[in-house]
Order: sequence, then C-alpha cells, then structure tokens
Amino acid sequence: LPRVMPLWGKMWICGGDLMRTMFALRRVKNLSCDNLFYEVTYVMDDKPASMVTSYGQLDKILVCELSHHQIYRSLHNKVLILALIVPCKTNGQDASISIVGYKQMMAPVVTDI
Repeated sequence: LPRVMPLWGKMWICGGDLMRTMFALRRVKNLSCDNLFYEVTYVMDDKPASMVTSYGQLDKILVCELSHHQIYRSLHNKVLILALIVPCKTNGQDASISIVGYKQMMAPVVTDI
C-alpha cells in the first residue's frame, strides 16, 4: 500500500448524508453526533456473501491510489476510498432497529466505501 495517502475530514454521499470523521471533529469542542451506522458485506470464496449492520465511529477517510503492480490484481491502477471505523461494542444489538447503548469500543476495521 502507499506510504502516504490523502486524508479526508468529511464526505458527502450523493443523495445521502454528510459524514464527518472523528479526526476532523477533534478540533470541535461540542460533539453533537460522533457515531454512525455502517454496513459491511463479507465475501468469501466458498460461502455466500453476508451483510452486517453495525454501529461505530468514523475515524478517518483515506484515499488509496494503487499502482500498476500486479499484486493488486483487478484493483491495480485503481483509487479506493477507505474508511477507518472503530466499532462500538453493542453486544449484538442492531442499532438500526432501536437505540443502542455502549461503553466500550472494539478493534478498528478498514473497509472500502
């Protein structure tokens, strides 16, 4: 992966919401909303894809420009927008259905937006 990647503080999804990262919000004293729902689709070679809806903090948005190297296979010469998300430990509760409380965070994950 590239050693240096541009870092975005916010991103607007066409027809959707403006998302601000915790990295950008660290400069703001009054955090009104620091959490988001996110869906991750897991794809494995031998199993059908499964989608998981979770709750977490969007920490950073990175722009990853991949080179022409063949190690990237079908992704060579592509630009990926990556999200570094710190999931909230909600004990399996679905935050898209009801209000969910949490006291702990889980290990960060990186996913393609």
